Amino acid sequence: LNEVGGDPRRFGVSVSAFHRTMRDRAAKTPYALSSTATHDAKRGEDARLRIDALSELTARARRALVRLERINRRHKRDVDGSSAPDRLDEWFLYQTLIGAWPLEALDAEPSEPIASPAFTERIQTTMRKAIREAKRHTSWANPLLAYEDATAAFVAAVLGESRDSPFWLEFRRIAEPAARIAMVHGLAQVVLKLTAPGAPDVYQGAELWDFSLVDPDNRRPVDWILRERIAASLPARGEESSAVAAALLGNWRDGRVKMFVTRTLLRLRETRREMFLNDEYAALETVGQYAGHVVALERRGAIAIVPRLVGALGGDVTPPLGATWGDTGVLTSHRRTAQSYRDLFTREIVRTSGEPLRVAEVLSHFPVAVLLPEDEA
Repeated sequence: LNEVGGDPRRFGVSVSAFHRTMRDRAAKTPYALSSTATHDAKRGEDARLRIDALSELTARARRALVRLERINRRHKRDVDGSSAPDRLDEWFLYQTLIGAWPLEALDAEPSEPIASPAFTERIQTTMRKAIREAKRHTSWANPLLAYEDATAAFVAAVLGESRDSPFWLEFRRIAEPAARIAMVHGLAQVVLKLTAPGAPDVYQGAELWDFSLVDPDNRRPVDWILRERIAASLPARGEESSAVAAALLGNWRDGRVKMFVTRTLLRLRETRREMFLNDEYAALETVGQYAGHVVALERRGAIAIVPRLVGALGGDVTPPLGATWGDTGVLTSHRRTAQSYRDLFTREIVRTSGEPLRVAEVLSHFPVAVLLPEDEA
């Protein structure tokens, strides 16, 4: 809600409002830039989605906040008669940690600290900037170094705990489900950005999971060698399959699955420009048990289907696949000319037989889908 261009009074939008905006965009500004991260964003695009996931884990988040405050009270300092950091800044810290926590750090040995010195320094820098810009205890014009230093010391103490500490055990209970939900939403975000009206932009480094923070954190050097190596390891054009997609999904922490979705759709846009660089846009109606948890659209025969708000579907345990979707369907009969479609990510065939597209079938192997008529895929 505090992201660049956001408004705290507008808590999200409905699916119908999203479709209205996209139809308007297709008609008026079909070549406008579609960006989910920039050099000025307050959060990397995947860090933002992790924090968003807290809105689906409200009861768990409330319990975690109370427990974390109690556990970490001993690390606070007194500054001018008040505890530093205060409750708002402490909650901001926990949100920041949930958003930015490195996935590889989840696999460290129990005897190691929960965070590296470099990560601790990143969080301290972010907190100092945030509390200055909040202007409640300190500011750029009138810095109160005692409060800032106490907050930096608090961050160092919290992140210096071991992996068998009460803090880490409690933090993981909220951070891990948020990360899994954000993984699914991150793939959905890529699909929407690359299929909805507009010219999609992939910010430097965001080909993999983007857990960066406010500048200058989001301007750090990008490891292009790593990205080249990962790109070379992905299936070649035409080698996609449900088994390959499942393997990428099973190892989602390494980020290859996000690059796979991005590259597959960029290739589609390259070869089928007429599908996307036009003013045509159709919102597809969803029906059934979880109709409100699906966004579906069509661009000249290409159908994109992605999940939303997956926390209600068991998203903190595993991506919602197959039977999880029950009788949820996507209505396409009023526009459809094809009787069967092929999914670009799994190469699986989906037959319509005059019925709604069954989400349980479309998303049986992979959490997002882009379908083309079988004879065109």
